[in-house]
Amino acid sequence: MSFLRRYVLPVLASAVLISTTGTVRAQETVPNLRDAARDSYIFTYPLVMMYRTMFLQAIDATSPSFSGGMGVWLHLGVATPADTDIVTPNNDTPYSYAWVDLRSEPWVLTLPAIEAERFYTSQWDDLWGHVLDNAGSVNDGNGGVSVLLAGPDWAGDLPAGIDRVIRDESRFLGTLTRTQLLPDGGMDAVEAIQNGYALRPLSASLDQPAPRPQSRLTGCPGRTARKRGLRTGTTSPVFCRLSRRTLRIAGPTPRSRSSGSCRESRSTVLPLTRKRRPICAPGSTMHARSWPTRRAN
Repeated sequence: MSFLRRYVLPVLASAVLISTTGTVRAQETVPNLRDAARDSYIFTYPLVMMYRTMFLQAIDATSPSFSGGMGVWLHLGVATPADTDIVTPNNDTPYSYAWVDLRSEPWVLTLPAIEAERFYTSQWDDLWGHVLDNAGSVNDGNGGVSVLLAGPDWAGDLPAGIDRVIRDESRFLGTLTRTQLLPDGGMDAVEAIQNGYALRPLSASLDQPAPRPQSRLTGCPGRTARKRGLRTGTTSPVFCRLSRRTLRIAGPTPRSRSSGSCRESRSTVLPLTRKRRPICAPGSTMHARSWPTRRAN
């Protein structure tokens, strides 16, 4: 609630009271503003946190969690006490993660064939935190699969050799792919399977010219200090600015497009942050941690 009391409510209240003609009294407005601010914060929180994760893993080359960019896998081994990014890591299935930008074109995910007794799953989430699909053992078996990762605006035909489509709602997708660790073969077998995971733009898969790339994403717009604020800590104005930014990047999802919280988020967060200058200060819990057991592909 300190976020609401210190930043959101004063600005919102001032904006509304200045723009009114006296028909709305302050005592009638403040409770509604408090509800709208709370709902907007809750609504945009997963979006901002997913963007933060994508920024640290696929955009900011100085981050300890950087994978190498969009479409680049980072494979992890067995977790140790030094690995703190995942609260309760599962050592039965070492992780691989990657991100793809679907604004220009779809990407093709390829999983290799594995033994019948082994389990693997490639979970794909959008920027809203929705788990869209899991390619792998449960949905596709262990014989290998090729899946098209497509954005909401793609309307092409499914190319030959691709089994099915995972349709994104936010133009960016991230995966947390898990590969079962078995006594037979140990981590060597897991790493061999991880090295078989592939992500390629559709144009490269079809040996066609690539479409014009979209603008490169940066972290917190503006000065280096603001970018550093996203990585090492933020105050609430930075959260509001990122809410506005990520809403424009992702857009409301189909499943939430008609919701009141979506409308409140756009009407509350966007005007609130349009002219406010972010203050990036260290000390919050939003920070990057290293993955000592990571292995780039």
